[in-house]
Amino acid sequence: MASVLEAPRRQGTAPLPIERLPGVTRFRNWHPDAASLMTLVLGLTFLIPNQLTIPALGGLGRPELLVSLVLMGWWGMTKLVPSLTVRGNQPIRWLAALYFCSFAFSYVAGHARGLTPAEAASSDRFFIFLLGALAISLVVADGIPTRARLDTLLSRLTYYGAYLGFTGSLQFLFNFDITDKLSVPFLALNNELYGVQSRSTLNRVSGTSTHPIEYGAVLAMCLMIAVHFIITTDDPKEKRKRIVVAAMIALPGAFSVSRTNAASVVIGLTILFIVWNARYRFYAFVAGVGAVAALQIVAPGLLATIRALFLYAGEDPSISGRRKDYDDAFGYIGERPILGRGSGTFIPEEYFILDNQWLGELITKGYVGLFVLGMMFVVPAMMSRIMRTQVRTYAALHLTQTLFAVMAIAAFASVTFDSFYYAQFRMVWFVMIGVSGTLWRLQKTGALEDPATASAEELAFVDEKLRRVQA
Repeated sequence: MASVLEAPRRQGTAPLPIERLPGVTRFRNWHPDAASLMTLVLGLTFLIPNQLTIPALGGLGRPELLVSLVLMGWWGMTKLVPSLTVRGNQPIRWLAALYFCSFAFSYVAGHARGLTPAEAASSDRFFIFLLGALAISLVVADGIPTRARLDTLLSRLTYYGAYLGFTGSLQFLFNFDITDKLSVPFLALNNELYGVQSRSTLNRVSGTSTHPIEYGAVLAMCLMIAVHFIITTDDPKEKRKRIVVAAMIALPGAFSVSRTNAASVVIGLTILFIVWNARYRFYAFVAGVGAVAALQIVAPGLLATIRALFLYAGEDPSISGRRKDYDDAFGYIGERPILGRGSGTFIPEEYFILDNQWLGELITKGYVGLFVLGMMFVVPAMMSRIMRTQVRTYAALHLTQTLFAVMAIAAFASVTFDSFYYAQFRMVWFVMIGVSGTLWRLQKTGALEDPATASAEELAFVDEKLRRVQA
């Protein structure tokens, strides 16, 4: 069969120049930047089950972790070239340095205490995780060039969230686990897949996440970003697409059958509610009623089960088990309260599962590490609050509030599980830390927004919200 490119030749005309072929010009003008690289890293994190790693490297063989380490080297090299260095005050760099120093002090304190081989290996592994996570924040904070590219990255994050929700929906509704069907060259299972398990006679799923709690927390954070795009998108066709994406994130989040997802969604939407007008609040109420009805139809008994998780939390074995573990944990805290027992050393093989990142930081890094962990949530949240009092357009206002909501969810969810050790949660958390740096940089250079394009009604609404914040 003759090729399509030969068709013009048969008609007596010259072949179509390659640069005029559909999409070729766009591809030739494309230059990879930080947003492109982060799209790759997010794709490796969300599309591939977390348990698939390079066999020779074990838990350190996650593809996105290896790419993140390369990005750390790339970011470091840009600091050696004056023309590539982003200058100006960037709080995220200081925050990253503070987090690294807290690790270093605790690392030294742990080795001074004396570590078992398993503890030492875990501490070294934590160091690699830390470098990869900090690389993500620094590359996003210093590398995203424009507001348009930032929106592109956040939009792609919502699409990955929709994919995660889709994989969980297949598990919950059809008992079909796509994760054990995925085969990736050079990767093998490092741990057993969570698969489809049950809770109160219902399927409890995790999609490509490691655990249902991580699955629910990640979807809750992605949902806030998806809602942001629904609110700030003007084109009707684009808005409908955004609604579909948000639905693919919101409804499957309940399939985790966890308190974390339900409480996180309520926390995040409550924070966004502050900057909505009456019309948006009415639409949110209608969407909430619709979501409840849809869940009742597709999964009878799910809402009752989730409600029971809160009403009878005191009788839940998982809650009582954690309380007992917490009593034991404070004994270890009393032994080394300042710098802790050593970063990453409190492992189930030697001790027990904590399911609380805050408590884990207190045990392994002491009160110094606990303070720094708090700064990892508070600093981006406060940056968003400061920027919120300076912006002039509603889209920028809503984006800063969305960042605040995501940080609040991340801080809350870290009470319910060891969040830093879960790849997808860690990725979204540190991406959003980097986003706060990007917004800060763009705001300081005047590239975050264009008030000239805003209507008088929009400017008046933003001013009203700013006055409320300042008051």
